[in-house]
This record gives sequence, structure tokens and C-alpha cells, in this order.
Amino acid sequence: MKKFFLATLLGLASTTANAQVVAGGSVGGLGTFVDVNTSRVWLRMDNFFNKSADQMLATAQAQGFSFADQADVNQLFSGLPLSGGEWSSYAAIMGRAPNRELIWGAFEGSTSDSVGWGWSYSFDSSWSAFDDMDSSADIPYHGRPFADLNLWAFQTGTPSAPEPASWVMMVSGFGLIGGSMRARRKATVWFA
Repeated sequence: MKKFFLATLLGLASTTANAQVVAGGSVGGLGTFVDVNTSRVWLRMDNFFNKSADQMLATAQAQGFSFADQADVNQLFSGLPLSGGEWSSYAAIMGRAPNRELIWGAFEGSTSDSVGWGWSYSFDSSWSAFDDMDSSADIPYHGRPFADLNLWAFQTGTPSAPEPASWVMMVSGFGLIGGSMRARRKATVWFA
């Protein structure tokens, strides 16, 4: 039992010590992740495939999500370093395209009939965002689907996610409580 608690504690400490995003729950059947720097709850990048941006946006807004703009996406990206090896961890938490090593989605453009893309390939050393694409020509919009595009959208007004260090302290506390209860139970049997 001691080995289990120690392994759990060490595992959590190693996986969450540098976490920038953590897995979130399901909101109306849509997967989410949490940006620990801002506590924003974002839609996973694998919720929508073969849907138009209009269809994605309508579904997201019906569940209380806001269509991100480039500033929102850049703020998220600024907290996600890609200095080496992080991409796979991000993809596991944030979701990715089904047919290629790509995390990407559309965001609201700065002009009335435009959208942008924010993305990173597994071999990239940074995140990219390109704004003001002509949605009628370059982006699936107004009813036209794109096979593996998703949507950058976040929920506002949600409770913040616990910091990774808080998770480690909480698990440590549960381990100590469990250990003390076990020790007390052994002591009771010994003196009975």
C-alpha cells in the first residue's frame, strides 16, 4: 500500500509539475482542457471533424463557449512552450487532428467576414496564428466542412482549476490520512 501511494505521488509530481494545460471534464458532450495560467476552460481540438465553422460555432455557443479571437489564442499559446518534447503532451490533453500530427483550429478574425487559424505541428518549435483569411475562399465557413479543423473556443466565468502543486499536496494529504488510519488500525489490533 505504501508503494502505491508513493508511486501515485511521484507520478503526479512528475506529470503535473510543468503542466500548462490539464484535462477538463465534458460540457454537453464536448471534451475540454484547462489553461492553468488563465483558468480558462477550452474546447478540445478533436470535438469537431467534418463540420463547418458555422456548425462548430453554433454547437460551442449553445454550451456556453465563446469564439476566441487572435488575442485569446496568442495568450493561450504564450503559456505553452515548445522547446522540445511538449507537443505530444499537449496533443494528449488538447486533442489533435485525426490524420496528421497537428493541433489546430479556427478563431474569430479581426474583420467581419474572416477567420484565422492557430496551429502547431509535432515538429514545430512554436505556435502559429494567421488572421484575416478570406473565409469564402480559404476557410471552411458558411456551411462548408473541413475534415480535421476544429475551433478555438473557451468558457468564461467558470471556477478556476487547482494548480498542479495543489493536486500534489492534496494527494499527499490523502496518502498521509490513509497511512495514519492504517497505522491506527494496526495499533488497535495490537493492543486489543
